[in-house]
Amino acid sequence: MTAISVTSTNEFIQTVQQLLKPLGCIEGKQIFGGYGLQVEAKQFAIIRGTTIYFRVNDNTRLKYLEKGMQPFSYASTKGIVKVKQYYAAPEELIQYPTLLVKWAKEAIDIVVNKS
Repeated sequence: MTAISVTSTNEFIQTVQQLLKPLGCIEGKQIFGGYGLQVEAKQFAIIRGTTIYFRVNDNTRLKYLEKGMQPFSYASTKGIVKVKQYYAAPEELIQYPTLLVKWAKEAIDIVVNKS
């Protein structure tokens, strides 16, 4: 295995998009001071900095919590807002493309199939 190293948000976005190519047509756009990944015009992930947050549901959230992962959050005038539909993926997934694709596929299934 070759270690993947990224130093900027743009480089990280490009790396993630390249690694997720097996999933087909994934589109992206700037959102919430980050970058949203979409399939069939439905957002399944958010990238902020060098962290990817995948869409979760009641069935998949537990595996993120078991790994100590946190929900997507941002600062507002009323304080920190936590978006519990999206959780940070473990950093090591970027080193294991097959696992990254698997976790992304789960997030895609959630938004496409509303499961």
